[in-house]
Amino acid sequence: MKKLLWMNGNYIRSYDREKLTGLMLPYFPDKNDEKIPDIVDIIYDNLEYLSQTPQRIEMFYADKVKFDENADYSILKSEEAKNILSLFIKGIDGVEDYSKNSITAFMKEIIKESGVSTKQFMQTVRLSLTGKDHGPDIVRVVKIFGKEKCKRFMKSALNL
Repeated sequence: MKKLLWMNGNYIRSYDREKLTGLMLPYFPDKNDEKIPDIVDIIYDNLEYLSQTPQRIEMFYADKVKFDENADYSILKSEEAKNILSLFIKGIDGVEDYSKNSITAFMKEIIKESGVSTKQFMQTVRLSLTGKDHGPDIVRVVKIFGKEKCKRFMKSALNL
């Protein structure tokens, strides 16, 4: 069975992205969402079969963070994490061009200012936004979420 899932995953990853988006569209709650192609670009790499789509896109349509049962969200209670989240919330509105490069530069500034490792920073941001220890490229997630949703989720994480 593992081999079949692996083969199917390879098939999905090699399939034409536009056609794949069309096949995944029924799983999206808002079929007219302009972010669908960006979401598909992020999640298709980890799909083994198309019916996994709802659980992979859930975070993009959630109103609050749903923590994975295996995630160690106690990390968010540390002083370093609180500092990271506070700096992110305060500074995100200052990112004018909300592109991947601008978001990356903004994140590097916070890493430098907070004095934490890149790993600790990314882990804190990922956990506060997705509720998971692992997942898609966090810069792309931040871009798709938008400033307001990022701030809302991070403020919620600060109150844990």
